[in-house]
Order: sequence, then C-alpha cells, then structure tokens
Amino acid sequence: MPTILIRAVLPLIFMAALPACGGKADERARKEIHAAGFAFSVDDFLRAAREGREDVVRQFLAAGMNPDVANEHGVNAVASAAAGGHGHVVTLLLSRGAKPNAVSPEGQTALMAAAQSGDEQAVKALLAAGADAQATDGAGLSPLAGAVLAGQTAVVALLAERASGSLDHALQLAAVKGNTAVMSVLMDHGASALAVREDGRTPMMFAAQNGHMEAVKLLRQRGASVTALDQELKTPANHAEENGHEEMAAWLREPDRTADPLEPETPPVRLTEVAWTGGVPASLEALAATIRIVDYRSAALPIAVEEVPDGDASATVRLLSGEERGVNVAPGGEIPDTGLTVEKVRRRIISSRHGQGRLVDASEVLVRENAGGRRHLAVKGLPVLTGEGCALATIPGVEGIWQIRRDDVFKAGAMPVKVLDVRPMQVVLERIDTKETATVIRDGTP
Repeated sequence: MPTILIRAVLPLIFMAALPACGGKADERARKEIHAAGFAFSVDDFLRAAREGREDVVRQFLAAGMNPDVANEHGVNAVASAAAGGHGHVVTLLLSRGAKPNAVSPEGQTALMAAAQSGDEQAVKALLAAGADAQATDGAGLSPLAGAVLAGQTAVVALLAERASGSLDHALQLAAVKGNTAVMSVLMDHGASALAVREDGRTPMMFAAQNGHMEAVKLLRQRGASVTALDQELKTPANHAEENGHEEMAAWLREPDRTADPLEPETPPVRLTEVAWTGGVPASLEALAATIRIVDYRSAALPIAVEEVPDGDASATVRLLSGEERGVNVAPGGEIPDTGLTVEKVRRRIISSRHGQGRLVDASEVLVRENAGGRRHLAVKGLPVLTGEGCALATIPGVEGIWQIRRDDVFKAGAMPVKVLDVRPMQVVLERIDTKETATVIRDGTP
C-alpha cells in the first residue's frame, strides 16, 4: 500500500472509534462526561479507565465509545484499567465486549498489565474471558513472569495454575529477586528446585549470586543441591563468593549434614524392579490411580567420599551399590562399576560454623559420567546429587518405597509402561503399545 494511502487510512480508522452525535441518550452521556472533567476523546476514555472511574467509563460507553479502541501507542482501555489496578473497570469493559487478548505493538496484553499491578479481580476476569496466560511480550516475559518480578504473590498463585510450562523459569526469576513467598507458591504449584538452565545454572545459584540467604535456605529445604555444577564448573558457593557474599559461601560449603542423610532409613528401590503381586491394574488410568507420590528429590550417584589424603593425588571412595566397599582412585581413573571417571581430587578442611571453629573435612572429588559427560562434585559427608528429579512413591499391595525416574520402563502385569516425565507434583506415564498417557497427581504440597 503506498505511503500516502496509509497516512490517509490511519486517521480514518482512529476516527471510526468516535461515533457521530446522535440521540438524547448520547447527548446526556456526553454532558456527564464533560461535567466529570473529561473530554469525549480516546485519550480521556483511557484516562478514565486508568483512574478507575467506572461511572465515567459507563458514560463513555453509553455515548457510543468502542470498548476496544486504542490510542496511537496501541494501548486500550482494558489494559489501562488493568495497569491501574481497577478490576471492576476491567470487568465492566469485558462485559461490554472488549477483547481480552488485544496486543500492543510491544506485545503487551491486559493480563500482563493486571499481573504486574497485582489486581486479582482483573486477573480472574481476564482469565475467565479467555485471556492467554502463556503469551509473551517483546522481552519474552509472560504474565506469570511479570507477576513474579513485581512480587505479586497472590497473582502468581492464580497464574501458576494456568502456566505449568513456565514455572521453572518463573522460579529462577524469583530466586534472582530473593522473594521467598513467591518462590514457595511456585514450588507448591510444581516448580522444581532442581531446574537447570541451558548454561547449567540452578535457582540456588541465582539466589546465591544475589546474596539472598533466606532464598538459598528455602531452596535447600526443597531439595536443591549445594554441590550442583554449572557449565563453568561453578557451585552455588562459587557464585556467592564471586559476588562478595563470603558468609553465604561459607554456609554453602559446610551445609547442615542433617539435611542430607547419606543413607536413608529405607532405601528406595527403582520402579523398574517392582514385582507386582496380587491384582494388577486393568488399565493405565487404574495404574496411575494406585501410585501415591510421597516425595520428590534429586537422584544420587552410588558413591561417597571417605578420604582425600594430603597431596591431592588420590581419594578413597565408598561404593554404595552392590557389595559396599572402599576403593582408592586417582585423577584419570575410573571408579569400578559406576560408569564414573575421577577428574580431580582436593583435600579441603574448613572451620565449622556449627562447631565453634571446629575443623571439618569437606574434601572434594570431581567425577564425570562416562556416558553423557556430565560432571558432579562429591563432597565428604554428603550424597552426590545428580540434579535429576525423581519421585518416591508407594504402591498398594507392593512393599517398600519406589523411586521413579524419567524414561524408566517397566511392566505392570502384561502392560508395558514408560515414565515420560517426573515433576515435583506429578508423574506422567505412557502405555508403550497404545501410546495412551495418564498422570499421577501428588496430593497436597511438599
């Protein structure tokens, strides 16, 4: 379309939102608008919405103003009311036909504005009208992300139910801000404290980098690993130290051992080894209904550091699977029956925070998985957490605690089943022969 024609058409489109005068009702409405200190214009219509003047907005609509009209910046009345935190005006406009998913040139929607303002009424009204909770703006931020960054805890709870695919990203943002209330809500709705970005960073690393001790402690309570490594082989303690948070780094290097039992009282057994006795579920749905998730945590490698002598030339590692025994390993050598190679050992003695200066052995062994190349840091006295989430579950009629991991394959009677996904609040199962899926939902909160 030629430039001259575009310039001619745009004013016509804008003017179309302003109806011609006609009828006594219109005239009365316009008089009320002027009496309230507003002009009958798009800008003043948006101002009335932004200021929460429901009475004036009603008069604008009675005078024929289009509820979807936008100004030259692409902002409409619904977004203006939502940004101002006026849910009652948002509800009115939606009831008069305003579209819930109108998008500004910057990609902003009314739901994004409502989420950032923290207006629960506006958020509920927009969601009920079909607003897209998964939409993202020009910066890639969703309504949930906006609510997280603005610290709107109640709205985060509302949106978390509609945005399960972005919960982990939202938790990372909350960790950066150090907002423990928002973090708790997100994790209660299924965000994983074990989530890892493409660069290997975890929520705990973001919290540590920004000096948020309470956030670090909360993540620790929810199962996050203090020894996780990013792609640069940095731990949360390294991130804290590099950003001037020395006390936090010391806390992370000598965590409370009681939070990391090296040997649980009842070691869980892999679901792949379950022996079904008695009645076998007749369908995948029935199978899912019998499984009860009792916990979600990181899987652990079957090794434990026993000793690193002076010189950092070797280490004694205890094997926790099969026949338990100690083995001596050196950098470059493989740990028998584990698929792990030792890359580095380091004797590390630190001053205890809990023992009034008592020296504590926190020696380290860096290992690499031969198959996938992932690296893990083993610290004396702590389990070697892999960061891979696993669910612990009970099954009626089958004794013990069962560990469920992604990609596990097992048979329930003659029914072949694969675990498609494991999350803090659910496990997704697939019947291999029919591709039917079913979800095991965890009751309650962690």
